[in-house]
Amino acid sequence: MVSSPDVPENLAQAEALCQEAASKGAQVVVLPEYFCLMGLQDSRQTAYR
Repeated sequence: MVSSPDVPENLAQAEALCQEAASKGAQVVVLPEYFCLMGLQDSRQTAYR
């Protein structure tokens, strides 16, 4: 997954990928910090807290 500045799109993509992983047998999925937002500036990431 390559996150973008579009939070709803990123969440939808993450959900789809998690569901795919679960359907293939994954029991645990780990997502990195800020997976849902890769802003163009650091201040954008902290605005969603």
